[in-house]
Amino acid sequence: LAALAHPQWGLQPAPFDVAYALREAIDGLDLIRAQLLAEVLYRPQTGAILRPFEDLTPDMQQRITYVLGERYERLRSWLEKYTVNPPDALDFFFNRLFGERLSQPGYRFHHALDSGKVVANLIDSIRNFRWVVGEQIEAEGASVGQEYLRMVRDGLIASQYVSSWETQTADAVLLAPAHTFLMSNRPVDIQFWLNVSSGGWYERLYQPLTHPYVLNRHWEPGRIWTDKEEVETSQDTLNRLLTGLLRRCRRKVYLGLSDLDEHGFDQKGVLLKAINRVFRG
Repeated sequence: LAALAHPQWGLQPAPFDVAYALREAIDGLDLIRAQLLAEVLYRPQTGAILRPFEDLTPDMQQRITYVLGERYERLRSWLEKYTVNPPDALDFFFNRLFGERLSQPGYRFHHALDSGKVVANLIDSIRNFRWVVGEQIEAEGASVGQEYLRMVRDGLIASQYVSSWETQTADAVLLAPAHTFLMSNRPVDIQFWLNVSSGGWYERLYQPLTHPYVLNRHWEPGRIWTDKEEVETSQDTLNRLLTGLLRRCRRKVYLGLSDLDEHGFDQKGVLLKAINRVFRG
């Protein structure tokens, strides 16, 4: 939604991302009808990022339903008015978007009580980013919000929020990445490890400009980081990760297996091979 509201940044989202954003924003809109809206009304190449609901044929309007069409049109009109005179900071955009539209009746955040905390964390992340590097980015002639979205798209994690861990109740279910769970340092009775065949359990994010090992003060000057170091580091990271998870599990671990990755290809990661060796032994 931020990319749609700032077309001058040139960060046009993919049609499926637009469909998923509409589905997450509009209450009662399923993914199939959201996909139809995105396919017909999302035309970034024409200059009109989202076209009005009335541009649909009557048959298509009835298929979407006029109730959902009205909610779509209110959201589209809000984004269109925002593009005329957008504020300077991206955190202001999310503050207004949540308060004026997404938290209102007819939108999913109206009933989701935890959504306010999620949006607040996002706003804090953007604000902290603006405070830390905003002057430098603006001095180079770029936009702080544009750079933030670009970094999020590249997979750079923006911030951590310890307060949300502290407010968890004892009988709650915590859904979090493995490293986030370890940083909270809390024991649990049961753990569910999802998609253990994925390489994401041990592969690092590709971030050459923030390489945590080469840019370490203890790294030998002139030494080249090769595939050998990458493999050894990945195996050591996986070992530490699994050790930490098992030491914080009192009773049982459930393994979630998936033969195909998100792109539809077969996946047999290092963790799955290690688990198979344990079962065979």
